[in-house]
Amino acid sequence: MIGGPGGYLLGQRPTGGRWGGLWELPRVELDPAADARAGLASHLHASLGVAAMVGAELGRLRHAVSGERIVLVGLTATLAGAPRALGYEALLVS
Repeated sequence: MIGGPGGYLLGQRPTGGRWGGLWELPRVELDPAADARAGLASHLHASLGVAAMVGAELGRLRHAVSGERIVLVGLTATLAGAPRALGYEALLVS
């Protein structure tokens, strides 16, 4: 979850890719041994053009989709500046 008090950010996936045009919370795929906070901060800088202070872990969810096992890690983050849709078609900021 990204934003200030009560704020959220959604990105619209590029239209030509998998699940194109759908909206999502910012996400990044990482190696299981990688630091999730550092990986998210790096991804947010690349896809939104802003620095981020990644905070608390909200929780973890283990799931299997299309035969692949995944672990979803929810993290909070605060952005330093106005995000730009560098890695998305559009952004929705509440």
